[in-house]
Amino acid sequence: MFDRYAPFYPTFFLSARNGSGLQELRQALHGKITAVAGPSGVGKSSLLNVLDPTRERQVGEISGATGKGRHTTTATVLHRVAGEGNTYLADTPGIRALSLQGVDLKDLDEYFPEFETYLDQCRYADCAHLTEPGCAIIQAVEDGDINRDRYESYAALRRGDSTA
Repeated sequence: MFDRYAPFYPTFFLSARNGSGLQELRQALHGKITAVAGPSGVGKSSLLNVLDPTRERQVGEISGATGKGRHTTTATVLHRVAGEGNTYLADTPGIRALSLQGVDLKDLDEYFPEFETYLDQCRYADCAHLTEPGCAIIQAVEDGDINRDRYESYAALRRGDSTA
């Protein structure tokens, strides 16, 4: 499967149900302290139950009414993985929305490594990369050189959209 974020972020395609990808993930986590974070109901606790079966974390069902995960994990707890040396995993409560803290929006583009090549090529020095004519970032997205999903994440964060 194509890793659309490579080489910027390691990506693992996993299944807690059938075990695919788990050996590669175990190798990447070995000897590290890792917090598993994400939206409610995506399987964080289920994944951790497979990676560390000595501790049974409670898992919940997806709400039939909302189609979203229910908050089953209520506190972040760090556990040492049995038989894995200095490997620690933290299960965290589900996230409903994210917002930026401590990042000046005018510097946001610097947090997207794939933008780096294009940052000094925009027509305007103060380009926000949203609607400006002559924006090299927007052109790179149109040309397929920057992943559109990544750009949309940037644009939502830049606009202050909390669903990013």
